[in-house]
Amino acid sequence: MTLAAQRRNAEAIAAYRGALAIDPRAASACLNLGSLLQSEENLDEAVAFYERAAAVAPGLAQAHVNLGTALYAKGDAAGGVAAMRRALALDRGNPQIEANLAQMLRQIGDVAGAEAAFRRALALDPAHAFAKAHFSIFLQQIGKREEARAMLDYARLLRTRRMPQIEGGPSLAAFNAELAQCLYGDPTLMPDPPGKAIRHGRQTLEILDSDTPPIVVLRRFFEAAVADYIETALSASDTPFAVPAPPSWRLEGWAVILRSSGYQLAHFHQGSRVSGVYYVQVPETVRAARGGEAGFIKFGEPLAEAVEADMPEPLLTTALRPEVGMLVLFPSSFWHRVIAFEGEEDRICIAFDVVPVPAAAGRTLERRR
Repeated sequence: MTLAAQRRNAEAIAAYRGALAIDPRAASACLNLGSLLQSEENLDEAVAFYERAAAVAPGLAQAHVNLGTALYAKGDAAGGVAAMRRALALDRGNPQIEANLAQMLRQIGDVAGAEAAFRRALALDPAHAFAKAHFSIFLQQIGKREEARAMLDYARLLRTRRMPQIEGGPSLAAFNAELAQCLYGDPTLMPDPPGKAIRHGRQTLEILDSDTPPIVVLRRFFEAAVADYIETALSASDTPFAVPAPPSWRLEGWAVILRSSGYQLAHFHQGSRVSGVYYVQVPETVRAARGGEAGFIKFGEPLAEAVEADMPEPLLTTALRPEVGMLVLFPSSFWHRVIAFEGEEDRICIAFDVVPVPAAAGRTLERRR
């Protein structure tokens, strides 16, 4: 597992094979090895290990989930759907499995089945980002545009805030300049980290647990803005698809530094309720919009494989021009990407997720240390 986390896949595969030589019935090793093999596009062997996991642990729903995704990737749509249904029979009430099933049914043309599965997933968990992200596109595909528009109510659910002047502190320009230097010097800053949406840029690991003065100030600003957003936008009772306010939550944040020609692929943030991005530095070419929407953050456009080529109407989208000192808050289920830009300056931001914390784990605004 440690090797896999370091993207040393060949060594991780060898270690899992060693574990299974010791205990051939280790279902978790079968699952993890299958996942690595699948990531290496060795689908036949991945399927074999998932089937082995299901055989040695018949009640393990995840074995059937993984088997279903691998079979579907191999082109066996019927087998994939059947495996996902077996997983659901073992773990009824699991919104992720319902959403997985919905995606498979959508892709094989079972519109009614897909819609029903999506709605079951969201009935189980109204905040499920994966289900909401894909359902918002699916609704547009099947012509239920007004329902999709309610789910993607950009006017209501996209909120911006301005970093206030710090009383007795430096100017906003000086504050952001100091913040930028902190980020450039962060030891976890990594170029084009594997498995992330970033292209032609760098990204840090957790940044908001720092006790550096500008980070402390920024974290307080985020916490106050998020608390207000959850109450007035995300959980407002008169909002369609309103999400219940989590009783307790924490912030998880990271910095993204994009250089000229940099961009981010379309993605959403699974496992969180609210996401945000604060702009530390914005290239002059982006500020002036000389390249149209170049460097903007754009909402509503998924990855190509998540949308049908024959959509009846254009997708519901919107784009925001970043400004230094601006915070943007939005539901984590919103597809979003950064459009490539050209310029001499880097585009620097701090992004974060609002992650629910189980009530027993701590108080509101608890932060991971």
